[in-house]
Amino acid sequence: DGCGGKGGALGANRAGAVDVVVGAAYERRGVFRDGEQRRVAPDGTQGDLQDSDSLSVFAKAGVELGEGIRLEAMGQRFHLQGEGDLIAVAGNRLTGLSATGAPGLAPGEAPENLSRKWGVNASWERGVGPLNLVIGVDLLNDHTVQKLAATGRAWVPPTDYRSIAPFTQVNLALWGGKVRLAGGARWENVRIDVP
Repeated sequence: DGCGGKGGALGANRAGAVDVVVGAAYERRGVFRDGEQRRVAPDGTQGDLQDSDSLSVFAKAGVELGEGIRLEAMGQRFHLQGEGDLIAVAGNRLTGLSATGAPGLAPGEAPENLSRKWGVNASWERGVGPLNLVIGVDLLNDHTVQKLAATGRAWVPPTDYRSIAPFTQVNLALWGGKVRLAGGARWENVRIDVP
């Protein structure tokens, strides 16, 4: 029950001004064990990475619209689910026995985290001699709610997160590019609403 593994695949193609990348990865995580080979106690409240399976797929496409102008779009789906067949067994602080995990089903309801995100990254880049300048903005919108899986009831209020972050970066090549001096600034404007 402590075995795990990860496998993935990536493919890419470019045709003229358009390029596409797609990929997928699957990971199986076994039960975690301490230095004495005892199971590590699972976190039954928030969920746990141990004894879980995850699948991630993504696609990214880009098109060159003209000299120095590029448009990109990316989408990703990530799903992680625990087996849910381990319960925590209390340890004993006085004897130095740590908490552990044992086969069984936790009483009550299991929580799940549902999140929808979208974002945009736009940037403009210009080189002038040894100086390279990048100006851009990152936009992110995230709606997250934690529900009890059996009833669908929200046990943590939903949140709406919005971020607008303009940035600039400067890269200066010195001594024929053997040394580079880089710096930048970013202003992050974040708003979180709990409806």
